[in-house]
Amino acid sequence: MKKLALAALATTAFASSAQAIEGEWYTRVGFGITTADDESVEEFLANEIETDLGITEDVDFDYPRGYNFGLGYRLSPHIAFEASYINFGEEKKGYAYSNAYGDIETIGIEGVETMRYSSKISGTAKTLGAVLSTDVGRPLSGGLRAGYAFWSTEADVIFRYQDQGMELNSEGEQESYSISYREERLKDETDGGDPFYGGFVNWRIGRWTYSLEHTLYNTEDSDLSLSSISLSMDI
Repeated sequence: MKKLALAALATTAFASSAQAIEGEWYTRVGFGITTADDESVEEFLANEIETDLGITEDVDFDYPRGYNFGLGYRLSPHIAFEASYINFGEEKKGYAYSNAYGDIETIGIEGVETMRYSSKISGTAKTLGAVLSTDVGRPLSGGLRAGYAFWSTEADVIFRYQDQGMELNSEGEQESYSISYREERLKDETDGGDPFYGGFVNWRIGRWTYSLEHTLYNTEDSDLSLSSISLSMDI
């Protein structure tokens, strides 16, 4: 009799736990690392340096730090819908080359010219998606997330030239001079929309859920993936 009572109590507790997260809103925030398929920008920057200076440079962007936050609604312990904002982060790369020339004592002029190349990539997205998972009311769960992302990406390459030095004027006196200019070699701002998909595992403690996530986003210029750690709270 006692065993039957305990079994009934456990079943009731489990059912009430699952029922408690049906029809609930929750918020989610995460931080992670973006992996970008940005070979086109890397090749463009390397080609500009080689064309201008004859220097072969191995251009390789690091991994930007991204973040996301969103709002979700659980229809059941296994199904939810989410709206999110994702910032894929911003990564910059720069190269500088200097060249000293002349001799004020012998040819009446000397100086240093500097060529600087800087590049930046960044991106954001707004998403609407569905979540399918094992029972999120349990301490451990996992599932899939998929939907549609309205994305925006930006890439630019800027060249800066500066020449500073001294020269002798007609009276034999030294005078300083400076020449500088800026060129925008690449400016690419693209918007669009494409499906996204990913997977996650959850660890739930009360109203709080900790998640490890990996999500893929397809864009016109590159494929992005965000590996993140997130925290969700039931409202």
